[in-house]
Amino acid sequence: MASVYEYQSPFVDLTATVAASASATDAIKTGGMRPVAVLFPATFTSATMTFAPKSTGSTYKTLNSGTVSVSADNWVGIPEATAAYLGDDFKINTVSAETAKRTLRIRCMRW
Repeated sequence: MASVYEYQSPFVDLTATVAASASATDAIKTGGMRPVAVLFPATFTSATMTFAPKSTGSTYKTLNSGTVSVSADNWVGIPEATAAYLGDDFKINTVSAETAKRTLRIRCMRW
């Protein structure tokens, strides 16, 4: 009997929300997967994002080298050096508050 190989994609998509009048997502917990890209909705208004890995307790500290330009309604890659440092609990910060609730899609890669 022939065996059937079932393909499993190395990618998993998670979601994160930026609340109305907020400038950061809720916590993104990757479960050990590496984040590789973010899909921003067409209605997203901020021009750049930064990343804030969990520091201690409930504190998130912004990475100095993690600023990335945002392109609404497009995937934006997360630089490899930034992704390696994020760990499995981080937030995405925006430079300005969103006018309404926005949902981002975070593409992660299984290890």
